[in-house]
Amino acid sequence: MIKRMFGTYSLSALLVGGALWIASSAHASVVASGDGVAIAAPSSVMTGALTSDSNFYVFEEKTTTLGAPLVVDWFASNGGNLANGGGGTIGAGTQLTSYFVHFEPASTVSEVSGNLTFSQKIIAVIFNWGSLADSDPVLGATGTSYPTGQTGRKYESFDQQNSYLVDDYTLHINTKSWFNPNEHLMDQARVITAPVPVPAALWLFGSGILALLGISRRRKAAAAVTA
Repeated sequence: MIKRMFGTYSLSALLVGGALWIASSAHASVVASGDGVAIAAPSSVMTGALTSDSNFYVFEEKTTTLGAPLVVDWFASNGGNLANGGGGTIGAGTQLTSYFVHFEPASTVSEVSGNLTFSQKIIAVIFNWGSLADSDPVLGATGTSYPTGQTGRKYESFDQQNSYLVDDYTLHINTKSWFNPNEHLMDQARVITAPVPVPAALWLFGSGILALLGISRRRKAAAAVTA
C-alpha cells in the first residue's frame, strides 16, 4: 500500500530524506564563490593578520540566542543593496547565526567580488565600525581577535552600493579598499542568518507516514495470526 501511494520511493527512504531535510535546515553553513573564500575562524582579523589582494574571506562565528536587542545596519527585508533603507534592532530572544566577512589588501588598492550563499535565511548585515564594535563581544568567534574600536574597518559607500541581496539566501559582496596599514583600512561586515522554521505541513507529512507504518505493521501482525 505504501509503495503504491508513493511510487517507487520506499518508506525508509522517505523518512530518512525528511530527517536529512530537517537537519540541513537547522545546520548553519556558507558557500563562497568568485573571489570569496570560506575559512575556519582564524586567530585574528586585526590589521595585517589576514591579507590578500585578490580574495575576501568569510567564516562562521557563533550561533546564539540574543540576550539583548542587537543593532544592525541593514535588514534583508529592505532588499536591494546595503545602502538601501535604514537599520534597526533585532529583538532579544532571537536565535541567529553570525558570519564575518573580511577583506584587507596585502600590497595595493584592490577590488574583490563574489557571492556568499547560506543554508539559513539572511536577515541582516552589520557593516559600520560602531555597530561592528558593539557586536564583536556578542557574536565574535571564540579565540578570534577583532579590531574593536578601529574606525577604518567599515564598509564605505562604494561597498554598500555594490553589495546586495541576490535572494533570501545569497548575498553578493563587492568591496574595494586602499592599502594603508597606518590607517588600518579594512572592509569588514557581519552577516546575520536565522533558521527557517520547519513547515507544519512537513510535520503532518511525517505524522502521516508514521501512521501508515503503524497500520501496515498491524495488518501484517493480523495476517500472521490468521495464517
